[in-house]
Amino acid sequence: SREDIGDAFNQGTAERHTDAEVSILRLYKPSEKLEDFEHIDFDFTPEGMADQGNGTDGVIKYDALRDMVQRYYSAVAQFDAVQEASERINADIKTFTSCKINFGAHGKDDEGHELCNITRERFRKELQIAAWRKVFGLLNMQKYSTNALQEKIARFVETSQARPFTLRNIYLVVNDVVQNIGNIMNECVVKAFDTICSLSADNSTAGEKWKTNSNYMVNQRFIVDGMDCEYERDYKTNDYNLRFSYTSSYRRRDQMEDLYKALCFVCGKQINEGFYRPFEKDVVRQCKDFGTWYYFDWFRVRFYKKGTMHFEFTDINVWYRFNQIAAQAKGWKIGSQGTCKKSRVWRDIKKPE
Repeated sequence: SREDIGDAFNQGTAERHTDAEVSILRLYKPSEKLEDFEHIDFDFTPEGMADQGNGTDGVIKYDALRDMVQRYYSAVAQFDAVQEASERINADIKTFTSCKINFGAHGKDDEGHELCNITRERFRKELQIAAWRKVFGLLNMQKYSTNALQEKIARFVETSQARPFTLRNIYLVVNDVVQNIGNIMNECVVKAFDTICSLSADNSTAGEKWKTNSNYMVNQRFIVDGMDCEYERDYKTNDYNLRFSYTSSYRRRDQMEDLYKALCFVCGKQINEGFYRPFEKDVVRQCKDFGTWYYFDWFRVRFYKKGTMHFEFTDINVWYRFNQIAAQAKGWKIGSQGTCKKSRVWRDIKKPE
């Protein structure tokens, strides 16, 4: 929107008078959806009416998700009976004032605050939140789990009590995550691009200013701060390796984890599903000293004691694809690989034998 306020600097209170006309331009960024996964057609069959079996007699193959759903229903169904029994016991022992024991549902919330006299609805909500968290952990989706996705899942879990906890709804959510993994990883690339460019003008080909978007690319080498490391001794081999120290920035570490996962997805590198933090496991802990280049499949890194990390692409295809994804998301056009070589934006690096 635009608001014309006229010659605001020609008023009596202005320190310096000028006849310049002033306008206020307001730019609005589209807001994100408040409710994640809202496009999914969830099954609103009342809880306890489904997922109790396969409808036939005989041996049923064990299913961890089905077992979890059944345990959830069983716990909710037993709450009323247990609560009534607790109230009867409390009424009986109330006469004995010196007895400090009482019965009922008690616990703590995520912030560690004590919860007393928990109602059935509160119990169902907290149990369902825990159940959804267990689902994502049980399916071992760490390699797809970026920070943006974790935040999305967290918001969904906090509001999930409005949707029945059924096998169908579990599969709908998981399928949505898997089907959109490409978009999720591309979003990671764009966020990493913005983060890298924001750290230093030297991290982009444009520098502090640029004339056209075709000259706005992340450099072949960029520098990230907040990556403090320390030595760690491997008692099996008696060697020393680097690891993140407690003074390192968790935000920077998370950003590099997302970037590493996204680039592995782009170039087709398989990530070990058992590694919760693959960049730290596959890269940082493979480095043995400060100030030395360590080479990996399509990049090399060098850590410094002052807490900075130099990251340099060694494969022009991965580097170009990274910038290309960011440019496509922003509506830019970048030069070809040949143009990058001619302008010396890219230089070939030979991996030592």
